[in-house]
Amino acid sequence: NPEDKVSVKAVDYAGNEATANAGADLAYPSIHVLTPEALSVHNSKEVELSGYVTDANGMESLMIADREIALAYNEETKRYEFKTTLAFEEDGVHEFTISGKSVNGKELSFNRTVIIDTAAPVLEVQGAPETVGQSAADPVVSLKVEDNFDELRVHLNGNEIFYQEFKEPFAMRSISKLIEGIELPLEEGSNEFEFTAVDYGGNTTTKMI
Repeated sequence: NPEDKVSVKAVDYAGNEATANAGADLAYPSIHVLTPEALSVHNSKEVELSGYVTDANGMESLMIADREIALAYNEETKRYEFKTTLAFEEDGVHEFTISGKSVNGKELSFNRTVIIDTAAPVLEVQGAPETVGQSAADPVVSLKVEDNFDELRVHLNGNEIFYQEFKEPFAMRSISKLIEGIELPLEEGSNEFEFTAVDYGGNTTTKMI
């Protein structure tokens, strides 16, 4: 029956959904986002978005984050390509909508989520002596680390001494951790120790003592 309608739902691995109501021929836009990947992490507030749309009837519009995006038709690939930059005002977990409409009125829309983390972690070494006697025991220090996301790796001279993984639900949760009982093995003469913290966005802070 030409009046019959088919409801189509597509769900990707990150739970983003694309829905459309189409006729039995299923002739509705197909939107492919190449970048950014769903739930990808970025240490810049500007994120490049690119992809393409295929539609046998021709495209009327593509909207991304409430903004109409220009489409360029590629004769060789027979698809509409797009590229733009999304600008976010602050760090956090950001969801935006992508929707396409063909010239025959068929629409498809879905949400994509990206994570913005531009703030570097903060490191503070506590209890480090300026000098140590030749027969004294190796000093023991504490390290205070803070960041706006609660995934954090901390290394001492390249060796990992702390790791906390970012887990669901996906939200910006800060971390403030005091790592105690860190022994600094001394050798005769001048000693240097490098503490490094790397956060969820790959921002790195280094502290030398």
